[in-house]
Amino acid sequence: MIYTNPDSFFGQPRFWSPERSRAAWEQCYLQLSEAVTERAIERLYTVFGLQGAGKSHWIRTSSKRIVREPAAVFDAALPAARHRARAIEIAGGGNIPVYAIWLDTKLTCQTGPLRIGVKGHAGSLMGIHRNAKRLPHIRLSGAAERPHARRTDGGTVDCHA
Repeated sequence: MIYTNPDSFFGQPRFWSPERSRAAWEQCYLQLSEAVTERAIERLYTVFGLQGAGKSHWIRTSSKRIVREPAAVFDAALPAARHRARAIEIAGGGNIPVYAIWLDTKLTCQTGPLRIGVKGHAGSLMGIHRNAKRLPHIRLSGAAERPHARRTDGGTVDCHA
């Protein structure tokens, strides 16, 4: 199984910035393009959901029951169709079928120092909690620490504390 996740390409230290994010995503698309061009895969699975939903954990523990080899698994939030479009376009160029796996998680709002709930932006505090528990060399810092909750159709989810 070919596994691609933008987080894998952030380098060290793992500090998020727009430039590093763009470069990480480009690396994912390059990896996927090479797999399609070389006919190394017969299907693409996009595993997506909110930050902290457990996508990477699900892939490590449960994907073997569903993923049929040879395949690529794209692990990222990919909340709206526009976020998945490029990976789907790359797979389509090689007539590779794409399977979508959405991991649903509940949004949590909280008052206090970690309050997330202003109109138009909601977040899963689980994502902050899980990132904080990661080993220092894989913990993301910077803007990526803030979870982003968006509906799959691209709209935001309102959450009021």
